[in-house]
Amino acid sequence: QTLGANLGLPDYDPATIEYAARSGATDLANIDAFVRGVKDLGLWESMVCWPLRSTQNAGTGTTAYSLGGLGTFNGTLVDGPTWGTDGITKANAIEFINVTGTDSALRAANSVFACYKSSDPAQAQQRVFCCQGGTASTNWWQIDIGTTAAYVFETRNSFNSAPSTVSLGTRTIEFNFFGSARADTTAQQMLNGVLAAQQTGLSARNPTGTANVDMIGTTGATGARGTLSFAIALTPTISSGNMVALYNLYRATLGAGLGLP
Repeated sequence: QTLGANLGLPDYDPATIEYAARSGATDLANIDAFVRGVKDLGLWESMVCWPLRSTQNAGTGTTAYSLGGLGTFNGTLVDGPTWGTDGITKANAIEFINVTGTDSALRAANSVFACYKSSDPAQAQQRVFCCQGGTASTNWWQIDIGTTAAYVFETRNSFNSAPSTVSLGTRTIEFNFFGSARADTTAQQMLNGVLAAQQTGLSARNPTGTANVDMIGTTGATGARGTLSFAIALTPTISSGNMVALYNLYRATLGAGLGLP
């Protein structure tokens, strides 16, 4: 018999069973469908994600458990962001989620995506998901929603800042799934399954120093105002086809019911 059968559960993937045992998540059908889908795309071993809806994680306490074949990178809720059925909500400036135990695997991630709904699109520097090297001379990248109610992807070091902006249109306070796959000096952005922008001529990334990975805000920054349902980092620069496939998979599984287009 399989492990799932021994525990009185359906024949779930072993990764689903392990994650459920660690996190206490109860939405196992959607979690399992997502796990199997990522494995079918060949991305499992290079991926770590954080399903943040209450039934897809602990739903209480200060640990946001991670899921993925890259390793265990649990997050810590700092200064009181709250769990809910749609995700973790940040209402005040000081709240954020810090990913503990970050190392070169996350620091070198070349593809990041998030599902997020802003409650205040006029709030500046809504740092939804930020992976950076940790020193002023190294590149860092993040997903922002700025005062123009637009999606912004940035890569930055001490010599350049190269943002790419895509309007969210009428969806400024609805859930959106967005992110980017970055190569050494280029980046391609995706918004809700549509390839939205291309950047070229970026400074070569040099991720050294202590990694800093935060969600819905960063240490010392006011960050976001809204609800984060999901964040994912992958070490390779995934293809445009896999960017779209990942969105469609999330929308049909972990993101079901969020109103993604």
